[in-house]
Amino acid sequence: MDFKNLELHILSFLKENLSDKLLYHNLQHSIDVAYFTEFIGKKENCTSLEITLLKTAALLHDSGFIKQYFHNEKYAIEFARQLLPDFDYHTNEIEIISSIIASTEVKVTPTTHLQKILKDADYYNFGLKQYTTSAMALREEMEFYGTSYSAVEWKNVQIKFLEKHQYYTQAAISEWLETKKINLDKLKSSL
Repeated sequence: MDFKNLELHILSFLKENLSDKLLYHNLQHSIDVAYFTEFIGKKENCTSLEITLLKTAALLHDSGFIKQYFHNEKYAIEFARQLLPDFDYHTNEIEIISSIIASTEVKVTPTTHLQKILKDADYYNFGLKQYTTSAMALREEMEFYGTSYSAVEWKNVQIKFLEKHQYYTQAAISEWLETKKINLDKLKSSL
């Protein structure tokens, strides 16, 4: 696997091709998710190979936004399957990466340890003090793509989502759950 060159290629590709209307699912989000995937992976005692697979999936997981806003994961998987052989990824590694990417779809429950790690990393922002900033970026992004909410509706959508959301790894639970609860309480008290 030639991860270093792959990473440069993906970052360049995303920078050139992601819409500037993606205020949340942008290049920085992919970089952040890759960082937090490695962070959780190390805390969860993943091997260096597993961390490379995770970071690869993280960098590719939102590449499908280039083709389609909703249900874009299938396009990210197609892109991964086309691209990864050029960087010396083997078929079994590509299948693992594809399954990890597939687990990032909102309604999918991750089943493997690696899927759980990326799913948690993808929602790192729920457990940050700056949650409101990322939530507003997502609201503006969704509005551009045809889904609008009033301020009160948006707060209720966030409350419902945060209440249903769960972190799957012990690392994410210990790192972000407490602040996520604080963010949820702030939303509820602001209604």
